[in-house]
This record gives sequence, C-alpha cells and structure tokens, in this order.
Amino acid sequence: MSHWRSYSKTSLLMAWSVVERCMADLVERLVPDELWVLFRQVVPPTEVRRPQGGGPAAGR
Repeated sequence: MSHWRSYSKTSLLMAWSVVERCMADLVERLVPDELWVLFRQVVPPTEVRRPQGGGPAAGR
C-alpha cells in the first residue's frame, strides 16, 4: 500500500493548499515587478472555479 493512502483526503487537500501558497509566495518574491507588468499585458487574468460537491457521496 502506498504511503500517501494512509492520509485522509482532507489532510492531503490541506497539505496541497500549504504547498500552493508557498509556491505562489516564492514566485512573487523571485519574479521582478517589471516582468509581471509584461506578463499581464500578454496573459489576461483568469478566474479559478472549483465546484463544490458532486462526489460519490452526493447521491447518498
């Protein structure tokens, strides 16, 4: 059995949330402001949608 399977889904999601915040912080600190200005001129802002529910337990 894989080691990660011993953790609950909630624990894994919480851990990923921490990793995601750390990566975002790292990128913001390492990328110069001038590069962000150029990036925003080329890549439009996106809206992140994460639908809730609808998993296997939803029909129970």
